[in-house]
Amino acid sequence: MQTIKTILLLLTLTLISHANLQPQTTPNNNTLTIKDNEGAKASDSITVRVIDPSDTTPPTVAITSPLENTKVTLLSDIVGTVSDANLDYYTLSLSPVGKETYTEFTRDTLNVANGLLGTIDASTLRNGIYDVKLTAVDKNGASATAFTKVIIDGKAKIGNFSFTITDFNLQVGGLPVQVNRTYSTLQRFEKLDFTYAWSIDYQNVKLEENRHPGKSWKVTPDVLVGSCFKFDKQHIVNVSLPDGTTESFEFRFARECGHYFTGSFYDAPVLKGLNGTTATLKVLDASSTVMMNDYGEIIDSQTLQPYNPSLYQLTLANGMVYEIEEGVGIRVVKDIRGDTLTYTQNGIESSRGESLTFTRDLQNRITQITDLSGRTMQYHYDQNNNL
Repeated sequence: MQTIKTILLLLTLTLISHANLQPQTTPNNNTLTIKDNEGAKASDSITVRVIDPSDTTPPTVAITSPLENTKVTLLSDIVGTVSDANLDYYTLSLSPVGKETYTEFTRDTLNVANGLLGTIDASTLRNGIYDVKLTAVDKNGASATAFTKVIIDGKAKIGNFSFTITDFNLQVGGLPVQVNRTYSTLQRFEKLDFTYAWSIDYQNVKLEENRHPGKSWKVTPDVLVGSCFKFDKQHIVNVSLPDGTTESFEFRFARECGHYFTGSFYDAPVLKGLNGTTATLKVLDASSTVMMNDYGEIIDSQTLQPYNPSLYQLTLANGMVYEIEEGVGIRVVKDIRGDTLTYTQNGIESSRGESLTFTRDLQNRITQITDLSGRTMQYHYDQNNNL
């Protein structure tokens, strides 16, 4: 069959070179069938398009709505522009922020002038921050992209199927030591501790940053006090909780304006609550002082690298305290009595002495959980990576 395809390709190229074909808006499909003297035959096909070498201009693309960091709770139209005289197609796709695991949700072949490109349905997505990517490709293969970010929020998850199974429930006083496995179609594209769609307790809280906390800052002059440290683009930290609510915060300097100079160290930015939140959030694993350089970066005074925390402490109005690691989930839970649960890759440990141990396979999936008495629960996966 490969021999037939090679012959077909050579014949097709020969025909093109002799026919003086013009650039095509649609591809041609050519089929070659070979038959021997006994009547046996085989065939293969190849698709070709004649391109215009003089057209080197990529498509024009832009997203005008929603604005970056807009909260989306139900349906949200994506408005923008796709323009190219030889447009082939455009797509819209979504990815959890910073993951670059895009899932396409719209594809079309028409030019759009500041009009409707597609629609995001928040009811089918897990709450969190998402990158929205618009990609347009022309007939010559030239492409262009545009991006924005949205915050998926709200409890209206129409059509979501989910359930929770409790595998362990050790009551030791204070916080119970539990293993709750949750299946949710909202997590179907996320590879979690029990493979896709299945999460364990600590993964049901998600913390995300909409951009690198140490980049996209600026120093602006102020006629009264000297200069100001402000963001060039908003820096948001979003925490999605298991009950479907979210808590949002933004990094700001507590005193934005003063006699500031690049190259000197000052207090690090703090997290201010957004949308009337009653919770508080603070950084646990970065320096309390930073320096602004000439490239729009704030530099951690300890690491001398761009300021980049990943471990945070969230305190809710009811007194519960959570240490949360970006991209991982809960690390420590602390109640108002001071009892704690600590979550690691290897298991769960209570400050009251009880614990559970995780065994994982080479793909980092949990295959067994064991309590202190030796009782175990085993987990098996099929060849398609299903629990």
